[in-house]
Amino acid sequence: MGGDGIQMSRFFIGKGAEIGEVLRIEGDSFHHITNVLRHKVGDEIEVCDGKGLCFCIVINKIHKDFLEAHVKDGYPSKSEPQLQVTLFQAVPKGDKFEWIIQKAVELGIYKIVPILTQRCVVKLKDEFFAKKLTRWQKIAFEAAQQSKRGVIPQIEPPISLESSIDCSRNLDLRIIPYEEEKINSIRKIKKEQWGIKSCGVWIGPEGGFEPEEIRLAKEQSLLPITLGPRILRTETAGMIAISLLLYEFDES
Repeated sequence: MGGDGIQMSRFFIGKGAEIGEVLRIEGDSFHHITNVLRHKVGDEIEVCDGKGLCFCIVINKIHKDFLEAHVKDGYPSKSEPQLQVTLFQAVPKGDKFEWIIQKAVELGIYKIVPILTQRCVVKLKDEFFAKKLTRWQKIAFEAAQQSKRGVIPQIEPPISLESSIDCSRNLDLRIIPYEEEKINSIRKIKKEQWGIKSCGVWIGPEGGFEPEEIRLAKEQSLLPITLGPRILRTETAGMIAISLLLYEFDES
């Protein structure tokens, strides 16, 4: 019986499969399997549908541009957190957002939504973000494959803070780290909240949220929390929040 405990290479195939089915693998995955990892006929590798299901497959034939492999076993991925965390991250300057995506995916994020706040240096330009979004999703894909995730986190198009709040009302818990908050913490929330399956966390830009943005968040039932007595960079704050949330709420 297969499972995430088996140490084998993992690739995403973008679809489900049935035991006994013969799969055709080509493109970058084929190149990596045969030319980089040097897998041969008879080797077992692991593939995932990107939605939480994984399959152990055995290589049958290797052709010039593709390989054929039969599905030996199928099983749910054990690497996915039970708590689905969505990161609403204000877009920072430079390439910081790419680092944020990579590390958030490694930690177990479910979805990332870039937001544009009043203090964001980066401004919304559709043609700029269209190119960025393609690159961001590729980074998420590669980080998910490298860290043996069973799900490829989705990177959504950038939206305003107000829109992010509106589209998040179905989440069980919504928190916003804020340096002026001194009482509420993720650990304190855990003692008061039960049965949390989904959570959104809002992280401000380099200059932080404006006071009026925090007021808006509070009015819309986002809960301000503290991440400790130190001021954190925008790229650090999100990683700390994700780690604490999964530690406290992921009942594995």
